[in-house]
Amino acid sequence: MLSFNQLSALVLKGAALSLLIIALTACGGSSGGSGGGNTPTSSGSGSGGSTAPEAVSYSGPAPRDEAVQSFRSAVWSELALPSRCGACHDVGGAGSPAFMNTANINDAYDTAINLMNTSTPASSRLVTKVLEGHNCWLTNDTVCANLITTWIQNMASSGDTTTFLGALNLTDPVLKDIGQSKQFPALADEGTGVDFESTIYPLTSVYCSSCHSENSALKQQPYIGSSDVQVAYEAARTRINLEDGSLSLANALSRLVIRLRDEGHNCWNGSYAASSAAMHSAIQAFASNLSVTAVDADLVVSRALTLDDGLAASSGAGRVETNVIAKWNFGFGSGSTAFDIS
Repeated sequence: MLSFNQLSALVLKGAALSLLIIALTACGGSSGGSGGGNTPTSSGSGSGGSTAPEAVSYSGPAPRDEAVQSFRSAVWSELALPSRCGACHDVGGAGSPAFMNTANINDAYDTAINLMNTSTPASSRLVTKVLEGHNCWLTNDTVCANLITTWIQNMASSGDTTTFLGALNLTDPVLKDIGQSKQFPALADEGTGVDFESTIYPLTSVYCSSCHSENSALKQQPYIGSSDVQVAYEAARTRINLEDGSLSLANALSRLVIRLRDEGHNCWNGSYAASSAAMHSAIQAFASNLSVTAVDADLVVSRALTLDDGLAASSGAGRVETNVIAKWNFGFGSGSTAFDIS
């Protein structure tokens, strides 16, 4: 049996050996500077989890400026691999031009810059050529094209203190003239005989109240089946599209119809088709009874936009991520295969 002093000595010896191994490992690394003679390695992006591809050996002149260095680290080191573009598009290779020159990174940059669009990387010839079916090293041309787009984006943003997740490409929205429209009445029971209480509520109060009611055991929002008709109306009106008054069942836009017609949610009488048709008819009766409100001719109005017209800015493109440590974007793939295009 070991004494306390003997056990302490063993622990100290083990710790010392661990530190020695770490020190030796650190000595074997490379500084990764930009001078000639360094051997950049590829990150292996988009390899689907396989072994990282071979490194490209470079012993030519050092990059002449920061732009060439950014090209080398972001684009050249990825595409100069023999399994990608390096086998053909090097000096003396079968392909032309030699934008992956492994003897002179400056010459490679001068050639490659004509094939890249740093403002809209996705339109670069390096990208569109691969999309046309040229030499994708993976099983999906779109994945290869997106990887090259990302590398060009990385090159273009090098040295910028603000890093963007992706390019934000804005397009002009479709111009829409503001015309007549219908407005929801304030009350569920307007007393017209074809208000919410007499058209839609008879369906929601009977067939939806077992879940969508504050008095049910489940208390499932929205309370479109509430015993209080005004509460039910307030919950339902955001799920009713008044344009359904003139649309067919197949083209109906109301969420109350779509939930039954397309998503198979809680039909009655054993038929989703019949239930969605009944809901659509009720909404049509409700919407058709509402009067049209015209735009006041004395007002100065602008073109109309919908919420969908403003979604590009909130879709993730252009989001500032200056302090991101790591990022993965599994944008393509199917089944058990996913491609990282970050």
